[in-house]
Amino acid sequence: MKGYPKWFSKKLIQGLFWALCSSGFILIPSMINTRLEWDVIWKLPSQLRINIAALHALLSYLFSILLGVLFPIHIRLEWRKKRKRNTGVSILIAIAFLIISGIGIYYISNDLLSLYSSLIHASIGLILMVIFLLHLC
Repeated sequence: MKGYPKWFSKKLIQGLFWALCSSGFILIPSMINTRLEWDVIWKLPSQLRINIAALHALLSYLFSILLGVLFPIHIRLEWRKKRKRNTGVSILIAIAFLIISGIGIYYISNDLLSLYSSLIHASIGLILMVIFLLHLC
């Protein structure tokens, strides 16, 4: 990527993004079981769920930093070239909602609002994977 150090590449961005998505995706059955109290075929054992959730949070922080690094060059340059604006803006909006709903999952004490935050977070995360794939094309 032009204007960035050699180690900063599309593979780094994509790898971090897909690691983040994978950790979130793995947490969905446990969220369904815990929050909705539905029986699921498979869920993470309790300690592993906590570890994966911590990994997911760490990856989200790293991805947020990486997103901030993309603003000055990549996003600004591509915006001026009028390339992939729809998917780019959709990604940014989805990430904003994921950050807000992620904070809601951790800090909303009302059970119903926390449930809605979890469902919104998982839904937007799944939609974001599709948008990101479209952005890469």
